[in-house]
Amino acid sequence: MTYRSTRGGEERRTFEHVLLSGGYSSDGGLYMPEVIPVLSSQQLEDMSSFSYPQIVHKLFEMFIDPSEVPPQVIPGLLQEAFKSFPTAEVMHVTEVSENLHVAELFHGPTLAFKDLALSSVGQLLRYFISKNKKHLTILVATSGDTGSSAIESVRGVAEMDIIVLYPRGRCTVTQELQMTTVLDQNVHCIAVDGGSSDDIDVHLKRCLTDRDLSVRYGLVSINSINWARILVQIAHYFYIYFRSRDKLGQPVHVVCPTGAGGNVTAGCIANRMGLPIRLVIAQNINNALARVAKEGAMTVGVSTKTIAPAMDIQDPYNVERLLYLFSDYNTRVVGDLMQDLATHGTIQVPSNIMEKLREVIVDSCVVDDTAIQATIRRCWSESSYPLCPHTAVAVTYHYRSSATGASKQHVCVATASLAKFPEVAELVDIPRIPHPRIDNLTSLPTRYRQVPSPADCYTAVLETIKDIDTRVQKH
Repeated sequence: MTYRSTRGGEERRTFEHVLLSGGYSSDGGLYMPEVIPVLSSQQLEDMSSFSYPQIVHKLFEMFIDPSEVPPQVIPGLLQEAFKSFPTAEVMHVTEVSENLHVAELFHGPTLAFKDLALSSVGQLLRYFISKNKKHLTILVATSGDTGSSAIESVRGVAEMDIIVLYPRGRCTVTQELQMTTVLDQNVHCIAVDGGSSDDIDVHLKRCLTDRDLSVRYGLVSINSINWARILVQIAHYFYIYFRSRDKLGQPVHVVCPTGAGGNVTAGCIANRMGLPIRLVIAQNINNALARVAKEGAMTVGVSTKTIAPAMDIQDPYNVERLLYLFSDYNTRVVGDLMQDLATHGTIQVPSNIMEKLREVIVDSCVVDDTAIQATIRRCWSESSYPLCPHTAVAVTYHYRSSATGASKQHVCVATASLAKFPEVAELVDIPRIPHPRIDNLTSLPTRYRQVPSPADCYTAVLETIKDIDTRVQKH
């Protein structure tokens, strides 16, 4: 198994190269497998009783060459990755009401779905560090949940430092405290005033695509630009499918709340591998990806603050992977489209690509804050089931679909626990969800650096990188 850039400038790259490259290839593209394996009906049947960790294990064997990570090493890595999850199954699918199932991906250490992928990615990073004896500095931009999950995956590891930038005032209080109360020496939080996570991404990309800078300081990103994140997220859909279908081969419709598009991309790859799932994109008013699915138009916009902050993204970089996938790996087409997007800020996706995309992404919806609140109230009133605002975006689609008379079963992806959003529970007047990982955060000391604007991000990150390097060299 080898990898290539979505724009064609790199080919035959190893998994290790892709994991440690920072996410972007030298031509500015993202990495994807050169070949996506297609599973037979018997292989799917064999996997149908697997636990979530066993599915991840199987995917690692398919997408990571055994010369890089021997199969016998994988169980130990995954045992370490998921040891802080309260159940061996790691995630599960709950029947909330007739035709409504919720895939709970939020049972990790920070109560968000990012824990599933980042716990595994953290272990992969540690494995390659132990082989290479090289220090890494991880760069992360977050709109809400990625930062704390990334921190938890590597905190206290002497061979890795992590720099997390977040838009101050755009994350919730809980999300911010989950980052800033971690005082381990290798954790560096930077609060950015006056911008969004999209604004921050621009400056992180500048660092990560500077090859000299990346190589000199060992820069890596574990945002969903990194293929390893996508790889683990493919497992979500296999688990969801096997726990939701009545019989193998029956299609399952999965409603996915999304921001940067990594989870949706993983679902599309699972479909390409032979899993009979159909996807619905659910977004808040920051609806760039939903517009692509509905209109075939991609426009880079300015995000608006909502009560579902992890989705407040208007430049979903995984659109590039979707273009690659549904153009049947045509790197020239992808490169031209992405160049047009960079030049003009907008593109129209060719009709042949849209036809194939719509065979998998069959619908989309856009939900404003008022509808999010109404859905949280309704789900609690009718089913006594608490929804976080992001999950409520997906469940809104189910309610709207049911109101038209459609009786189709939906599995809605739950990306976080309502326990992370006590202010939303208060807003909609339902009981707050207590949780020991959340309840004591306000009593803990914090540490972070504050910068006055996104324009100051690059300088702040560069200074932090150099401070880390000075400390590492001393030791």
